[in-house]
Amino acid sequence: GDKVVVKYEGAFSPAFVLNVLAARPASIVDAESAKKNEKNGDFGNAWLNANSAGTGPFRLRTFRPGEIMALEANRDYFRGAPAMKQVIIRHVAEAATQQLLLKSGDVDIAKNLTPDQVAGLGDAAQVRSFPQAAVHFLSFNQKTESLTPPAVWQAARYLVDYKGMTSTFLKGQMQTHQSFWPKGFPGALEDTPFTYDVEKARKILADAGIKTPITVTLDVINSNPFNDMAQSLQASFAQAGINFQILPGTGSQVITRYRARAHQAMLLYWGPDFLDPHSNAKAFAFNENNADDKYQSTTTWRNAWAVPDELNRETKAALAEADAGKRNALYIDLQKKVQANSPIVVMFQAQIQVAMSPKVKGYANGAMPDQVFYRLVTKN
Repeated sequence: GDKVVVKYEGAFSPAFVLNVLAARPASIVDAESAKKNEKNGDFGNAWLNANSAGTGPFRLRTFRPGEIMALEANRDYFRGAPAMKQVIIRHVAEAATQQLLLKSGDVDIAKNLTPDQVAGLGDAAQVRSFPQAAVHFLSFNQKTESLTPPAVWQAARYLVDYKGMTSTFLKGQMQTHQSFWPKGFPGALEDTPFTYDVEKARKILADAGIKTPITVTLDVINSNPFNDMAQSLQASFAQAGINFQILPGTGSQVITRYRARAHQAMLLYWGPDFLDPHSNAKAFAFNENNADDKYQSTTTWRNAWAVPDELNRETKAALAEADAGKRNALYIDLQKKVQANSPIVVMFQAQIQVAMSPKVKGYANGAMPDQVFYRLVTKN
């Protein structure tokens, strides 16, 4: 037959179900191939880390983490075989090295160049911008007593130099965005009510009787643009007596500390797992159990923020709401409440600048890391 019936249990909006099915969790994997390589009841999961059993336009041929990934065309792909026989993706840590490799013709595409490097390419490459669903935020761990007063959260919103950053080292790579669901998607709040205003921040702190200076550690991934962002925040927050001590670490070190709730302040980003607003509402507006032993992969739990019951209830209501218009209105309302009062300060939404050899045509980059499309790429 040509019909698949999907049944589900629970109070889920049809839009939520369709958005999940349209994303990575519903990718089709050949059950026989995966089961043949099963270990300890893992459904072949460990084997799939380095092998393909999918239905996409490419198959995984080689995968060495932190080094290289080689994909080969799936000639039987249902929408036709890709133009390229293979795609080789190299991990090159230094942006300057990527720029050199692109200029010398050793690579065709570079994805991690700084705005300065992009500007310095001249005619050597074509540059395309693709909006991303990732939002970048500063968060305060509620286990740190000096960071628990809401006045500190409010003041923080006026101590970020949004314009200063987006007009210099973040130019073309991030834009000011101050709500948890990225713009460009239904249900996004696009208001940006906060600007860099030191006097306003000082007044908020003074009116609440907050004693300054406050000294706080700020965890940050030791690469750009995060280092530059941390230094900007350090300079601007110091103006109101909030002194950040920057703690740089590798991505895995920073995330490990974050998951253990061992940080004080954190500079990080969040991308949805699938393109439905619940993915981010659950992360930024929901936390029914704040206990240390109830780990949740959300920004709320990781920052030990016991979310008010009203937000928890509204998040669940939005997940279940069948009417699309009413559902989007609930998410707008949730974003307004979290934007106004939360220990998580959303600052930016990313866009990726991809620099390519003039020979390359047809590359497409979606809003999430798993939406990178090489199927239509041609190279003259």
